Amino acid sequence: MGRSLPLDPTASPAHAFAHELRQLRTAAGEPSFDAMAVRGTWSKTQLHAATTGKSFPTWSTTEAFLRACKVPDDKLPEWKQRWDQHEVDMTVFKTATQHEQIEEASTQLPRRSRQVPLLLALLAGVLACVLTALIAGTAAYWLAKPDQPETGDDPMTSGCTGDALLVNTATIEGLYRLDLFWSTKCLANWGRITRLDRKEFGNRIAATVYGSYQQPPPAQQANGHDIKDVYTPIIVVGDDPTATACVTGTIWVGAADTSVNEPICR
Repeated sequence: MGRSLPLDPTASPAHAFAHELRQLRTAAGEPSFDAMAVRGTWSKTQLHAATTGKSFPTWSTTEAFLRACKVPDDKLPEWKQRWDQHEVDMTVFKTATQHEQIEEASTQLPRRSRQVPLLLALLAGVLACVLTALIAGTAAYWLAKPDQPETGDDPMTSGCTGDALLVNTATIEGLYRLDLFWSTKCLANWGRITRLDRKEFGNRIAATVYGSYQQPPPAQQANGHDIKDVYTPIIVVGDDPTATACVTGTIWVGAADTSVNEPICR
């Protein structure tokens, strides 16, 4: 590494902290950056950069620098407090510098030229307010809008299971059980078939739910392999008191199948 340039601790928080790191390295016997890098996992370039004052080092780099200078572990919290304070000072310093640059640039422009950005900024502010109001109103509408599940939706993800009622159930020949569910919130039914023969592996299972009234929704079926039970999608039957829904099912063992003779309904 080349000779480090002189630092002015009053120039910026980065210069002030770099000055402190230089003093620490001098007190540690001024080890070379090569030797310091060997003691840790950071490169000599990164360690040297922490002492230049050109940028403010991260705490990870600072901690590696401290350990390379053999700072005891019980002293690290004290250095962390110093680093935290300098970081705050650096943020304030950057903000102040940016404001000064903006003010200096604005004073160098003709009055008419300065008015154009001000008008644009004003228009941008008005547009931002309008867009914010529109977005907020749209979000409020959709958040307030109740979920409207549709026939074919998954009962587990459509929000229908929160008030689900088991309205009918039947065990078929001790081989499987059929269940029919109802949700008042969704005005929907769905079914489930559960194997009881413990022969799910290598075999198939299926269930179908359907309406048995005028203009019912399409029947919904679910099936699967190597599973014990399966839920059908929902059918939305509405609040018609005469509406009826039914569920039926089938299990397979190899090529043979066992189907329910009579569906269960509500």
